[in-house]
Amino acid sequence: MKSFKKYIIENNPYDWKQNYGKKFKIVVTPSDQSGGKKLVSIVTPANKDAWNWPEASPRVIRRFQKNWSNIQTTLAPHKRKQIETGEL
Repeated sequence: MKSFKKYIIENNPYDWKQNYGKKFKIVVTPSDQSGGKKLVSIVTPANKDAWNWPEASPRVIRRFQKNWSNIQTTLAPHKRKQIETGEL
């Protein structure tokens, strides 16, 4: 049986071009939500208000896109569920 990570790498279910801006996006986390740290978050429409946070800079988004095949293998189960179903 294949590991989940191997399945993700081979099948790329969270295709960047098909899903970015529709099922997930990279945003700047407000300082009151990040403890004053400069952070970015992967959010989905299910994250309600967070979906409207400002998008990360184009440079940061490009880095995520370039590394997406690896990043998507590390997504927490709740984030995968949000991307797949649109539910929390």
